Amino acid sequence: MPASMMSQRAKASERGLSLIELMIALTVLTVGLAALLGLLMTGIATNTRNKLDTGGTLAAQAILETVGGQPAGTDVAMADCAGNTFTVKTAGQGIGVTTGAQLMSDGSGRINFSAETNSAVTAGYKALYVGCGPAGRQVTYDVRWNIKTIDAYSKLVTVAAMQTGAVQGLTTNTQLRYFNPPVNLRTIVATGN
Repeated sequence: MPASMMSQRAKASERGLSLIELMIALTVLTVGLAALLGLLMTGIATNTRNKLDTGGTLAAQAILETVGGQPAGTDVAMADCAGNTFTVKTAGQGIGVTTGAQLMSDGSGRINFSAETNSAVTAGYKALYVGCGPAGRQVTYDVRWNIKTIDAYSKLVTVAAMQTGAVQGLTTNTQLRYFNPPVNLRTIVATGN
């Protein structure tokens, strides 16, 4: 092989990247990083929503355990982490009678949170329960419960908690940008009569 051809091949292999190739590579890298950033932001928002859903479940569970742990007809004073106190009524009415928050009319047994039912809930069967988190964050849940007396020895207790919408203690009081359905818990409790 002549020396001139060998020097041309050596120069061709040492060329490197042109400016256009470099710009294309940077564009592909930028698009990939932007997609990863969007995925990271979605993950953070989902994690926050899951924490709030867990808080609603814990608020509903606290009321459910309070109602289930008391003899029928006992009113219990309860406090949330912010020091707010409210009365938890544990009594059902007569056999087959439902007392407390209204249930959905679709037969699902879920608590109705529509605006029309807000004032219709009997006192002692609803509460604004404040859940406290790290760094002074507070989330308020609208908790409602319904008690149906099954027979002289047992009652069906349905408790639901729904976040009211604002998260206190963040850099600003932010409204949630997504819909959180209410948490519904149901159990049968022995009344001990």
